[in-house]
Amino acid sequence: MFSTATTELPLLEASTDALELALGGTQADIDRARAAQLVLIAELDRRQTNTGDGYRTMGEWVAARLDETPECAKALVQTARTITPPIRTALEGGDIGYARAVETTRLHMSGVDDALEIGWAHDIAGLRRRVAAQHRLTPVDEIDSYENRYLAMQPNLDETSWRLWGQLPGYDGRIISKALSERGDQLRTEGTTLGQRSADALTTIAMDSLDNANGECSTSTLVTVFVDAQDAAPSNGRKGVKIDGGPRIGSRILEAILCDTTIETIATTTTGQLIDHGAHRTLPPEIRRTVLQRDSSTCVIDSCTSTYRPEVHHIRPRSQGGDHHPDGLATLCWWHHHIAIHGLGMTIDPSSPPQRRRLLAADRAEPPD
Repeated sequence: MFSTATTELPLLEASTDALELALGGTQADIDRARAAQLVLIAELDRRQTNTGDGYRTMGEWVAARLDETPECAKALVQTARTITPPIRTALEGGDIGYARAVETTRLHMSGVDDALEIGWAHDIAGLRRRVAAQHRLTPVDEIDSYENRYLAMQPNLDETSWRLWGQLPGYDGRIISKALSERGDQLRTEGTTLGQRSADALTTIAMDSLDNANGECSTSTLVTVFVDAQDAAPSNGRKGVKIDGGPRIGSRILEAILCDTTIETIATTTTGQLIDHGAHRTLPPEIRRTVLQRDSSTCVIDSCTSTYRPEVHHIRPRSQGGDHHPDGLATLCWWHHHIAIHGLGMTIDPSSPPQRRRLLAADRAEPPD
């Protein structure tokens, strides 16, 4: 058993060993308290306390009374209903923790008689895998998993960011996970998290689908940009610019669009009156082909060998007077163009060699309007 006596000492005066011992002691206290909770919940459940208080389930009642998450409350109720005496004794005596007691109980309920003994051979994650392996997947379960599938996307108020969440059948989820992992490995860059790589992977897979180009950037994408002249002009494009059917965009995304696509611009007054419109390719196709041929369709950032979705970038932005002369253009892979430059605000060092371009960190100081 751990002692919590050292928690009374000033932290700076306690040794690391003492702090570690105290941490284990607090966890033992928590586990013993959970064991007591299970006994109380089992008795309150037997009395159907939730019904008298107007709750649909005991899980809802526990979540409300303990101010716990629904998931934790559900686990408490299920464990209180099914825990075996040996597992409860082990929890009360501090031999196992609450999380292990929950998973060991689930293992016992799956049909494993010596669950407590087997549980010692696994960590918590391993116990969960063992429980999952014991689960019987019926045809009804499979049908339910497909009927309950969904994917939701929700933008914030000005559509400058989106949240994604959902639920997929196991097989479909595995396919998507594998696709994101493999594409993420193609885009892997030091300093990016797994979550960021997954986000980038999903974006590029969607772009491939829209382009129908299997990783080769389409040259026929048409983007319609609506500009509210009264807001856009005085703010240097920070206000009043959005794409057709989509979000507002800022100066960085506008620069990305101006790099290499077919753009249709519709300028209006605040009241919606049309001022000007027109469609044109921001980069002539013959110039694009020339630059890609010159650079072997390979990213020219120093030490990058990626050929994934090669895109042509204006080293000097169009908004700052950049033109279409090949000497001022560089072939970049999707990650360096879309993420590093137009996403993270980096710029190409114009003094770096044409086939060994280097990036300069973004200047985070806000330029004047």
